[in-house]
Amino acid sequence: MLVVEMLANVELAFLSIHQSYLRIDPSIGASHDSSRGPSRASAATTMSESKSSASSLSQLLKSHQKKQADIKRQNGQLCKDATTAASELNDTLTNTINERISEVFVKQKEIEQESRKLSNQTSRYAKQTKQWIQTIDSFNSALKELGDVQNWAEVMESDMRAVMATLELVHKGLLWLRSILKRNNYSK
Repeated sequence: MLVVEMLANVELAFLSIHQSYLRIDPSIGASHDSSRGPSRASAATTMSESKSSASSLSQLLKSHQKKQADIKRQNGQLCKDATTAASELNDTLTNTINERISEVFVKQKEIEQESRKLSNQTSRYAKQTKQWIQTIDSFNSALKELGDVQNWAEVMESDMRAVMATLELVHKGLLWLRSILKRNNYSK
């Protein structure tokens, strides 16, 4: 009798497990009658029912173990698939980002080179501009000197005319004086 009670308790446990699996996968109940509720009195009444219950429990246990193994295998496969997909996504994103980063570095190097070229050209242009300014200053100074020379030349010309006019007057005066003296016989 003790064995029968134990079998009834095991059957109750398996039936509750079976019912919970029926909620997850209804195809499990197709081979078993789930409308039959667990009953201690019916399990204990006859030995033939115990044997059929034991065989039903055995089948239920095998079915449960098979479903568990299938679920574990499916979960394992899904986990592998998810891991593979995540790894592929990670690799794709990393490659894309690395390509973009390398493009940025290449562009940065090009910009740095262009910046150096621009800096060198600006330096050369600044030196050339400084030379041009010095040349223009020299030219302006030369023009000023020419203006001063021209002014000096004009002043000198004016002074020379004055001197020449004076000398002409003196010369004319001397000639006149000589002619007077010649007339007066003061010749020496």
